[in-house]
Amino acid sequence: MFTLARQTILPTWEWFSKECFLACIQLNGVQSCGFQQNICKSKDNEQTEYMLKKWWRGSYKKHPGKFTLPAVKLPRRFQASAQLFLRNKDKKLLFASAKTLSNFLLSRRTCNQAVNRDQFYTDVLTPKKQDKTRFFDMVNLSSSDVKVAKQFVPEADKIDNSSYNWKEVVYDSVNSSAYLVGRAPGCYAAVLRALSEIKVRDPNFRPNSLLDFGSGCGTSVWAANTIWRSHIKLYYCVDPSEDMNQMAFFLFAGGNYDTYLPGLFIRKSMPALSSGKYDIVVSAYSMCEIPSQKKRLSYLDALWERTEKYLILIETGNFHGFTLIDEMRNYALNKWTSERACYDSDEHGSPKESLQVFAPCPHQTKCPMSETAMSCSFEQIYEVPKFIQSLQKGNERNFVKEKFSYVVLQKKMKNHKNTLHWPRLIKQPHKQGKSIHCSGCMKNGELKQFCISEKLHGKCLYEVANHCTSGDCLPLPDHNFPGASL
Repeated sequence: MFTLARQTILPTWEWFSKECFLACIQLNGVQSCGFQQNICKSKDNEQTEYMLKKWWRGSYKKHPGKFTLPAVKLPRRFQASAQLFLRNKDKKLLFASAKTLSNFLLSRRTCNQAVNRDQFYTDVLTPKKQDKTRFFDMVNLSSSDVKVAKQFVPEADKIDNSSYNWKEVVYDSVNSSAYLVGRAPGCYAAVLRALSEIKVRDPNFRPNSLLDFGSGCGTSVWAANTIWRSHIKLYYCVDPSEDMNQMAFFLFAGGNYDTYLPGLFIRKSMPALSSGKYDIVVSAYSMCEIPSQKKRLSYLDALWERTEKYLILIETGNFHGFTLIDEMRNYALNKWTSERACYDSDEHGSPKESLQVFAPCPHQTKCPMSETAMSCSFEQIYEVPKFIQSLQKGNERNFVKEKFSYVVLQKKMKNHKNTLHWPRLIKQPHKQGKSIHCSGCMKNGELKQFCISEKLHGKCLYEVANHCTSGDCLPLPDHNFPGASL
C-alpha cells in the first residue's frame, strides 16, 4: 500500500470498560447542581456531592472525553504536492477565486426540491378555501382566513428562495484549484476530527477499506491514512469531476502522473455492490451538492448498503448544514431502526445488525435542536499550510477554525453495547466565579445548562470541565445533571 503520511496526533490515553469506570465513581447521597449556586439539599439539609476520581492515565487535559484535537496540520507530502501543483498558477487570481468559492460554499443554502408556489397553496388550503380565492387575493376571505394567509405567505417565500436560488458548482480546472486553496485544509481537519474519535472510542477497530463519496482533492483519504496508515489497503474515491480527480491523483502521486499506486481507485461513479462493502464510508461536504432531497436520500441508501462498520456524514457548521445532517440522521433512524427485520437474521429470527448513532449524540432519539434556532456544530483549529500562506498578503491568520456539523452512523452487531452516554458539550464552557457553566446534550435526549464547582463535585470533575471545549464530553455515563433546559 502506498504511503501518504507518517504523522499522528491522536491522544495517548487508554480506553476502558464500563465496569472499570463505574468502580471508580463514588456516589454520596443525591446528585445536585444548578445555576447561580442553587444547590439542592437532602432531607437532612446536608449538601450532596457527585465525586469523580481520576481513573485514567495522563493529565486532565487528556481526559477520555477530550475529542477536540490540537491544531491540525496538513501532511507534509500533501503540502509539497499542492505547492508543485499550483506553481504555475496566477497567485492573485487564484487567491481571489478561492476566497469567493469558499464564501459561496459556506453560505449556500441546502437545495430542496423545487416547490411551486401555487402547489404550496393547494396543499395548505382546505377545499372550501380553494373555491373562494388564492392566498394573495384576500378580498373574499374572512378575517380568520386572512390571518391564516399572512401566516403561510412568508413560508412560501422561504420555500421559493431555498429552491430557486441554489446554484450548482462546476468543478473545472479553475474551481478545482480554488477548492484546493480555499477548502482543503478545513475539510481535512473536520474529517480527521471525526475519524480520531472513532480511533479513540473503538481502539480495536482496524479498517481495511475506505469509500470516499465526493472525494474532491482526497482529504478524507489523507486523514484516514494519517490514523490507520498500516491497516487500510483499499481506498475508493468517487467524484464526478474529471479535473478534480486528476488533481487528487497528482497530490497522491507527488506530482508524477505515471506513478502506480496500488490500492487506490479514483472513479466518477459508485462501486458496484458486488464488489463488497467498505469498513469506513465518508461523505464530507458532498450531500449539499446534490440538487434534491429525493436524490440525497437515495445516495444515503446507497452509501449505507456499502457500509461495513461506520458511515460518516459531514457538512458545514451553519444552520443549513446542520439541517442537512439532521435530515439524514432522522431518515436513517426512522428507516433502519424500524426495518431491522430486513437485515440478515439468526436462527431465532433476531436481527444480526442494526443502526445506532455513534457520534456526536449520546442518545438515539430525535435531535433536540431540530425544533430550535440553534445548530449542532463543532470547531476544529487547523494551521494554514505554507502553499496558502504564500498566496496571502501577509495580514491573514495562520490558524483558522473549521466549523462543521457531523454524524457518525454505526452498524452494530447483535449483542453489541455502546457504553458511551456522556453529556456532549454543545457550547464553549465559561467560568463564572468558582463554577464552570456548561451546556450539554444529555443521554435522555434533552439539552440542559448546568454548572460544576470544585466544592460540590470535587477537583477531578472541575478540572475536566475546565479543560473541555465545545464538542468534548464529560465522563459521566450514568448521570443526567439537573439544570435548566435550553
